[in-house]
Amino acid sequence: MDRWSSDRLGEVKNYLEGKHPGTWSREDHYLAAEFVIQRYLPADEKRTQQQYEASMRDLKDKIDRNIDTPNAPKEEVKDDPEFAKWLKDALK
Repeated sequence: MDRWSSDRLGEVKNYLEGKHPGTWSREDHYLAAEFVIQRYLPADEKRTQQQYEASMRDLKDKIDRNIDTPNAPKEEVKDDPEFAKWLKDALK
């Protein structure tokens, strides 16, 4: 599996932080999931490219199911200052 460079991590972090949550596309949600994996997977974790791709497919399927859920709220997401602070601290 290819690990992202610190530059790539920073680019993705800045991109995601710069978008209002209500404007995220499906691809943005996929990118956020991959960011979390790339950022927090231990450096000594050894996964093959096939294992990594299978994990990403599973995550994308879960994201798709949740985005496509009929009961999911369709209105614009309101800013949540407490969550925004938590996310900012978690992404440091």
